[in-house]
Amino acid sequence: MKSRLFIMMTSRLFITMTSRLFIMLICSIFFIGLSDLLAQSTQKNKSHVGRIAVLHLKNQAKLTEDEILYLTSQIQEWVQVKTKNQYQVITQENISVLQSSDQTLENCIESACEIDIGQKLGAYLLITGSLIRFGNQTQIKCILNLHETESRKMLSIQTIKAKHIDDLEKKLPTFVNQLIDEAFSYDHVQANLKMMRIQKRFKDLGIEMDMVWLKESLFDMGAEGYQSSKPMRNVQVRHFLIGKTEVTNQQYLKCVDAGVCTLPHWEDTSCLVWKAPYLMHGVLAKSFRGDHQPVVCVDWAQARTFSQWIGGDLPSEAQ
Repeated sequence: MKSRLFIMMTSRLFITMTSRLFIMLICSIFFIGLSDLLAQSTQKNKSHVGRIAVLHLKNQAKLTEDEILYLTSQIQEWVQVKTKNQYQVITQENISVLQSSDQTLENCIESACEIDIGQKLGAYLLITGSLIRFGNQTQIKCILNLHETESRKMLSIQTIKAKHIDDLEKKLPTFVNQLIDEAFSYDHVQANLKMMRIQKRFKDLGIEMDMVWLKESLFDMGAEGYQSSKPMRNVQVRHFLIGKTEVTNQQYLKCVDAGVCTLPHWEDTSCLVWKAPYLMHGVLAKSFRGDHQPVVCVDWAQARTFSQWIGGDLPSEAQ
């Protein structure tokens, strides 16, 4: 099945702090059906013989140093078991030696710095994580992230909650399996190629947009407490790309310059202006028309025209 690219845009109400305008924002969402990437992708990715680094867990749960070292070593062991020796797990000793020899990495806690460590270790994949307390400080939450060091992209993230450290240790095997399975659930090489094609299209159109992947998931849609939201049902949403930010004035006006889109309703009093205690139609203040600000005062038809100009469509309610 061929991949389908849908550009999605959603609108939200926004009241300005200065002119108190009540307006609509556009958010551009890039949806890619990845059904053609799923088949046999796990085996393809596992064929990479490389190195995995598991960094020392960040201790925000006030555990002892011995407990942190033990949990980190347990994650390393389960990673080795899960990958069936297709990857070499870099020892904690090697990681410590690198950090102690490079002062800039010694107190590394940021994601970018951690990925730098992975690259210097020659790791293909990097696992980072942190431990925090919750539930009146009595329970432990562990968050693990799996990165591809070369592209610096996060491939997977998993969160697990435990009543205490022994409970966490029992859940680690399943936790690690889910982390790696999610990362290998589609062919990242093919996905990156599709991302490159999308970026080329944006370049041809003269716009710049940053996107991130969101994984396929199930969620409960609707609510029993509201008649209009019934019935509550389980809905599955496939993998998709979403823009990191709303569509900007500059991006939207590129579509206007191309003769495809019409100007936003900045001047025709279509926007609702807050004049206490009422909302009234008015003109959008010029302070909200900057190049890098979200485009506002556009209606549904304009939003759809822009999304189709890029190559997609508006989202469904579930999306």
